[in-house]
Amino acid sequence: MSVTPLRPFGRKVSPASLPSPTSTYEPFLKRELAHRLFLICSVFVGFTWLFSFISTLDFTKGPPLGVLGHLTATSLTALFALVIGAVPPLVLRGHAVSEKYTPLATRAEMFVALVSSARTWRTLACFAGSGFSLALLHVGYLNLSEWEDSRLSILSPTRRNAFRLNERFFYLAFFNASFGLVFASRDLIRQRWIVKWPRYDDQSDSITPANPVGLGSVLAVLKMRAITSTIFITLIHVLLFPVWYHLLRVMALPILRHLPWLSGMTRPLLHAFGRTWTVDIPWSRLLALGFKTSLGWELVESAFDDWPISVSQKASNPNQVLVAGLHSQDRYFKHHAYFELCLLARSQSTTASARRTALFTDTNTSPTLWNSVVRELLITLGRDYQCLLRRGKPPLPVPPAPAPPATPRTPKTPSTPLIRKEILKPSPRSLFDSLASDEAMPPASTSSATRPESLSVPSVFLPSTPPASSVRRSLKEDVNAVEVKKAVVKNAVSKTTSLSRAAIVSGLLEWAGRKLPQEWRLKEWWTDVSIERHAKACIPDGVLDAVGIDALSHLVTASLKDDTLGSVQRDIPRTLEALLSFLFEAEAFQAELESKLPPAVGQDAGASRLEDIEATRDVARAIEVVLPVLHALRGGVSLITKTFGDHLSVFKFPPVTAKRLQSFMDGL
Repeated sequence: MSVTPLRPFGRKVSPASLPSPTSTYEPFLKRELAHRLFLICSVFVGFTWLFSFISTLDFTKGPPLGVLGHLTATSLTALFALVIGAVPPLVLRGHAVSEKYTPLATRAEMFVALVSSARTWRTLACFAGSGFSLALLHVGYLNLSEWEDSRLSILSPTRRNAFRLNERFFYLAFFNASFGLVFASRDLIRQRWIVKWPRYDDQSDSITPANPVGLGSVLAVLKMRAITSTIFITLIHVLLFPVWYHLLRVMALPILRHLPWLSGMTRPLLHAFGRTWTVDIPWSRLLALGFKTSLGWELVESAFDDWPISVSQKASNPNQVLVAGLHSQDRYFKHHAYFELCLLARSQSTTASARRTALFTDTNTSPTLWNSVVRELLITLGRDYQCLLRRGKPPLPVPPAPAPPATPRTPKTPSTPLIRKEILKPSPRSLFDSLASDEAMPPASTSSATRPESLSVPSVFLPSTPPASSVRRSLKEDVNAVEVKKAVVKNAVSKTTSLSRAAIVSGLLEWAGRKLPQEWRLKEWWTDVSIERHAKACIPDGVLDAVGIDALSHLVTASLKDDTLGSVQRDIPRTLEALLSFLFEAEAFQAELESKLPPAVGQDAGASRLEDIEATRDVARAIEVVLPVLHALRGGVSLITKTFGDHLSVFKFPPVTAKRLQSFMDGL
């Protein structure tokens, strides 16, 4: 006798779906980013306050405002510096931040793209205005503190002219404004709006996220990134600005003094300008102002760079939050989630082991957490693998689906329509018959349906006012048509302006290339294809790929101990197949780059040797773009083969994958 098993009462609970990253992962990360931004602004205010206080320190005199007044003035100066020196670059950088590298092969393409982009002019205007405002604030603070006779007021009145402008003041203001232009130009050339993630190295802990975000991490970024570049760019600008200012003064002063409608107004104001070749301002003051400005901007710009943060451990269900972050549509958030997953995969702590076990054995979501993780990682690697196969070229457009063949229509049998009205025309009714009848007189109508065609009625007696709905509809259509035409004209004007700027710049460079000596090779330098940029176009997400490969390989390795259900081992064949295919193509690309190295030349080759040295450096920089992915792929495959060893023989691999895998097995 068979026994029917009893089922529990109640309906079956279906697995829950993966939560959205906008409601789980991104709020946690935004909170940490806001905290980091607050720390950066605090460090900026503290640095400005300390630098302003030290720059006006004089032990021989007492402070004219008193100790409390001087501290208050310094604090207000630091707060105003935050508003005019840190907030504009932060807003500009946050608006234009990007994680995707734009593939531009030559310097000409890069320059034309910069000139034709509105981002370029916004960046130049933002930093120039911020630098000019910081110079005004610096001068106001020096005049207010009165520690020394700064002689930096706007006016320098005399007996003959009470409104004569002070050239020292404008020299300092133009120095900081031009320094903002130099700083912005350097950022544009370096494509500073692209997030600079930490370079992957499988032998170091450089991928470890900064957790928790604290003052030490802010100062570490300030120490590593800002000091050397700030000192160098400030020294270069202090040395070259007097020459630039002198040339500008030589060209501008004659125009301002001799134009008929300007000479009467500008001649008294600019009476003291141009008397000496240089302006009597100590270089130490220019260095102090430039160093303070540049260091503040470097600190502000580091707010979006290479600080991966770990946030999922603060949630009640950290694995679901982390996996949701991997599927974020915002690539900036996705990078943080990838770094955090790599940290979880590499950690040897008991907490990380417990989280990995929960990740591997999850059955409460559909699809499971591990399936979501491995699918996301393999899709990312497959997308970049296809980009590497195309060597950075855009994908071919998908051909449209062929239209289904038209079925021939059979002609319909003609039929006589059924007439449902009177055929005979009624006889006209006379006026006397109408009067003699007892029927009511029909109302007069002006519609064309009841009016005979032969009867002509003046239009003044007809209703000519259209209905309100048709009037609103026609007005809305007219407004939409006007808006469309305005948008078309605006796009045409902006495109024409961008093309005209690019044409002017290209024409000037072509003219300079014809006038300059051929040995300078300006045209070749301008139009030569950069191998480094080509490599970045082929592997646009090298850091993300390397971190994803490292996380995937370490998770597969950790499954030998932490996966009790064996769900990860089922995905080992396709994981190894994806890694080996990517590795084979990356090695082929590296060999292709190495083949472009110039042949060795003698020591007396002259100019050709210099060109070969530059080409060698370009190839070396291009190979450095590929190396992180290569190291991650080789390390990941080696780690999996060493961990599982001969147990991999139970899996079936394609012949090409098995042949590549055997080379790793032979090296054990």
